[in-house]
Amino acid sequence: MTHFTVVPNTGLNRAVKHRFRLLFQYKTSVVSVVSIRIPHSGLCFTSIDEIDQRTKDDDFLIDFVGIITGVRKERDVASYGKMIKAVVLEVFSDGKKVQCNVFGNACDLLEYDNLQKYPRSLLIVLESFKIKAIEGGVMLQNVMNVSRLFINPDIPESVEFLSRFSVASYGFSRLVTNELGYLVSKVDGDFFNPKEISNIQDLCADNGEVMDEPDWWYYSCVCGHVVVEHEDLYLFDACGSCIEHVMVKYGIRVKIHHGGCAVLFVLLDNAATKLFGKTCSEAFLRIEEEFPVDPNVFAV
Repeated sequence: MTHFTVVPNTGLNRAVKHRFRLLFQYKTSVVSVVSIRIPHSGLCFTSIDEIDQRTKDDDFLIDFVGIITGVRKERDVASYGKMIKAVVLEVFSDGKKVQCNVFGNACDLLEYDNLQKYPRSLLIVLESFKIKAIEGGVMLQNVMNVSRLFINPDIPESVEFLSRFSVASYGFSRLVTNELGYLVSKVDGDFFNPKEISNIQDLCADNGEVMDEPDWWYYSCVCGHVVVEHEDLYLFDACGSCIEHVMVKYGIRVKIHHGGCAVLFVLLDNAATKLFGKTCSEAFLRIEEEFPVDPNVFAV
């Protein structure tokens, strides 16, 4: 980058904590360069525990990632003599929830029809949002023309977040409309699913056994859909579109013996994570540690 200005990093909305900021000029020139040392997304997430510890408005903007568990209907509010759109979100992360207010054109991504087309809970990434102190806690709020939000982005950070035990061990229903007209997603509650999927807490037995099968896991995209490995690509099973970042999830069959009967059940990812006390990706790492592959096996 050439022909730019360096000034002190001051003001009410600062994206980074560095003491200086860079200002572009009309003659500033920027050339894109690939670097393995710099994350492609450039995101640096703040944890929900760090957010909860704030007791006043913060001048520094933050990045945050979580699961949408509530959406209050879009409405118009007055701002500097103009009417702008406003949506209130409830976002879940690591066992806690935080309110997030979204104003302006960013609300277009949060329309009910758009959110309800997804068959599973939605991951949301908030970039450059402001922490606002309210009575009894804090909330997040976007800065118009600065903040951005993304639904189920295909980035490494999404996979890392969803692969945590503190997230993978929870079950999230899809977003449905409640009696007040809001969209809600139940966390570890009854699933809104025509196949009547139940929680692991509902499964009782005298004894049981995990079936010894090779296909006890599968590849999934951030949206939760099954993806298929094809040569060096990952393809979305439903439409064949290419996915760059995938995660591994449990799909385990267990035989339950109860009252003289034996029944096969399928434990999906969050139920199996609770049962084994580790995520599927953690299980893979454990297997690699206990049964390392001899590199000579792959020698030509």
